[in-house]
Amino acid sequence: KVHEALGNEEAALADLKRAVELAPAEPNVHEALGDFFQKRHEYEAALQEYSKFIQWAPSSAKAHASRGAAYNALGRYEKALIDLRHGYGLDRSEPSAAIALAWLLATAPPELRNPQEALDIVRQHIEISNNGFAALGAAHYRLGDFEAAHAALIRAESASQGADCAETRLFLAMTCWQLGQYHEARKWYDEAATWLDHEQSRRNVHIQSVLSETTSLMAAPDKD
Repeated sequence: KVHEALGNEEAALADLKRAVELAPAEPNVHEALGDFFQKRHEYEAALQEYSKFIQWAPSSAKAHASRGAAYNALGRYEKALIDLRHGYGLDRSEPSAAIALAWLLATAPPELRNPQEALDIVRQHIEISNNGFAALGAAHYRLGDFEAAHAALIRAESASQGADCAETRLFLAMTCWQLGQYHEARKWYDEAATWLDHEQSRRNVHIQSVLSETTSLMAAPDKD
């Protein structure tokens, strides 16, 4: 963790792999290594570590939420939904499981999408997790309440403190477009595109699907 904080990713990776070798049955080391791979957009590798996390901590809601997030990034939405629902069922007080499930229900392909359920879940956890505002905004967007979506997504963007949050910015772009705020929509789209231009981000199938949806929406003629 010290190496990672200092930006020495290779040294951090070596430390984490050594920790796994020393304690292969310790759930937390698999969680940490999975998180490391997830941050680097190496989702298949993250998936393997999260599966080991689950193997050694099958009743951990966080373990199932983490693997569900990796499945989501890979576009394996049905498997993601299974893991996230299971994690949420194990511990409904665990914010990571609740918010990840709400996010997927709001942003998944139409056949798996349930924005009302997403809204109901995220409202129970919004006070204890800033991460919930993105899911709240996405759920409002899907339900056609663009003003509420905009307020929640702006809150999510503020809470990010400059961290990469391309999906939030894409939903902001779509929301502004629906509200007729075309200049603002283009601004948010361009800010998301800056991050999405990195090669690693192209590995995230889910983000690419949101990008495609946003691009299609904004290809329609505007009033500017």
